[in-house]
Order: sequence, then C-alpha cells, then structure tokens
Amino acid sequence: MKASDVMSVQVVAAKDNVTVIEVATRLVLRAFNGLPIIDNNGTVIGIVIAIYVLRAMRDGKNLETSSKRFNN
Repeated sequence: MKASDVMSVQVVAAKDNVTVIEVATRLVLRAFNGLPIIDNNGTVIGIVIAIYVLRAMRDGKNLETSSKRFNN
C-alpha cells in the first residue's frame, strides 16, 4: 500500500498568520491530526499536529493570539 492509497485528495491548510485556536478548530471539526501551514504563495512551510496544540494549552499559552512558533 502506498501513501496515495490513504491520502486525502482535497488538501485543507491554514495560512501562517492564523491563531492556534483557529487551527485547533479546523483540526477538531475535520477530525484531523495535523494541518499543513502555508505562506502567501501557497508553499507549505510547516505542519501543526494536535499534540502541539495540547502542549500549548498545557503550558498556558494564549491560543487566541497570532504566533508563528508555538510548539517550542
């Protein structure tokens, strides 16, 4: 079996300037474990996975503010 056999054809992504709460909402509503993050040119510059959001919550970070690096 290849990755193409189980991948989603329609890609859902988020821009790099959205808040973590917006990404978390997309993850929950679509039942995704991860979401590609794209720049203004549509180039994938990273990925946010659910555990990053959970860690940010655990660490008491504000999910409503815009941040480019919240998983460190």
